[in-house]
Amino acid sequence: MVHEGWSEYGTMPFFSVIIPTKARPAMVDIALYSLRHQTFSDFEVIITDDYDDEVLSCKTIVEKYQDERFIYVHPPDDPVLGMCGNWEYGLQFASGQYVGFMQDKMYMYSDTLQSLYTCIREEKMPDMINWGWDFYSLYQMDGISFEGSLNRRLDTMNQWENRDPKAEIAKKLDFPNGNFQDHGGIPGCGSLLGGVIRAEVLHRINEKYGSIFNFFNPDYGPPLLLLSYVKTLVFFRDNLYVMIPLSDSEGIVHSVSYEAACRFQELSPCGTARLQYATIPYLRITNTNMISADYNYTMHMLGRSERCNEENVFKGIIREAEWIRYDSQEDYQRENERIKKTCQERNWEVVELPQDTRESGILQYVHEEKGNILLDHIRKFIPPRLKNMIKSCLGMPQYMMAQYQSPKESIFR
Repeated sequence: MVHEGWSEYGTMPFFSVIIPTKARPAMVDIALYSLRHQTFSDFEVIITDDYDDEVLSCKTIVEKYQDERFIYVHPPDDPVLGMCGNWEYGLQFASGQYVGFMQDKMYMYSDTLQSLYTCIREEKMPDMINWGWDFYSLYQMDGISFEGSLNRRLDTMNQWENRDPKAEIAKKLDFPNGNFQDHGGIPGCGSLLGGVIRAEVLHRINEKYGSIFNFFNPDYGPPLLLLSYVKTLVFFRDNLYVMIPLSDSEGIVHSVSYEAACRFQELSPCGTARLQYATIPYLRITNTNMISADYNYTMHMLGRSERCNEENVFKGIIREAEWIRYDSQEDYQRENERIKKTCQERNWEVVELPQDTRESGILQYVHEEKGNILLDHIRKFIPPRLKNMIKSCLGMPQYMMAQYQSPKESIFR
C-alpha cells in the first residue's frame, strides 16, 4: 500500500517496527501475531535474533507466518552485541518512513498502527510520536502457559497532545522524586520504545554521531539525544502497546544483582567508562545512576551545560540500592564507599547501603513494573458495583481488567 502525497521514499513502507530479541521464541510469536492482524498494512518488521543457543532461535516462528513483511536477521556471534548492540544492529535493515521498536515481551492492539497513521496524517508528519502501554499479567511465568489478565486503560482512546521537546528534556533531567520513568512505568517522550521517529531525523543523528544506542539502556538512554533534534513532538495518550512483565527481564535481573549489573555495563557499547559522568561516578549499581551517566554524557556531547538534578537522582539511587544482592563483601564495601564519598563532597547526610538483600523490596519492584498496585487493592477489597465510583473519586484512570487464555485473544479491542 502506497499513501499518495505522503511518501517521499517511493514504495518504502510507512512504518518499520524493529523487535530485538534473545531466547524468547514464544514471546516473539505473540508479538508477530499482533502485527499480522494489524488493520493497517503498510509496514515491515525486523526481528533481530541475538540467540546464543540455536534451539532458542525464533527463526521457525517467523517463517511459519509466511509474511514477506517479516524480516528475520541474526547478528554475528562475535563480538557479543549486548542489548544496545542488538538494537543498533536492527536499524540498518529499516526502510520505513517512521522507525520504532517493540520489545519481544510486548504486543500491539490490532488498531495500533492505524491509530498512529491517523495521528501522523492529522498532525502533518510530526518528527516523533510517543505513547505508553498496558500490562498483561501472566498467572504463571513458566513460558508455557500464557493465561493471564489484561489491564487496559479506557479513558484516552485516540487522544493525543503536542509536547515541547525542550520541556521534555528538562523534565527527564529533573528525575522528579528520584524517578527516571514517566507515569505508568514507561520511558515517555523521546524513547524509540513506545515511539516512532521520522527516518530522516534518525539518519541525521546517526550520520553525526555514528550510532543511536551508544548507551547503557536502549529505551532510556537515547531520548535526550533524539529530543534535541526533534522539532515537532506528539504524545499519544492512548496506550498502544501491551507489556507482558517477566521475572527474567534484563532490567529486573541487573537491578537486583551486583554481578549482573557489572556484566550488563561491560556488554554495553559505551562500556564502564561512561560511569564517570554519573551522579555517583563509577558506582556500578542501580538503573538510576546508569541513566544519569547516559543523560549527563549526552548533554556533554551536545555541548550543553544542563545536567541531572543530583539530589533527585540520589533519592532514586538509594531507593534502588536496597534491592541489590552482593556476592562478595569487597564489592559491597566498594559501592558503599562511593556513595559515602559523594555524600561528603556535596554536604549531604551520609547514607550507607543495606547489608542484606531485601526480598520484599525486589517483589515490590516487580509488582510496580506491572503498574497496578493500587488497582489490585481496589479489585480485592471493594465490591464490584462500587469500583468505578471509587476509581473516579481517586482520580484514577479508567481500566478494564479481563482474563484471557492467551494474549493473542486480547489484541482485538
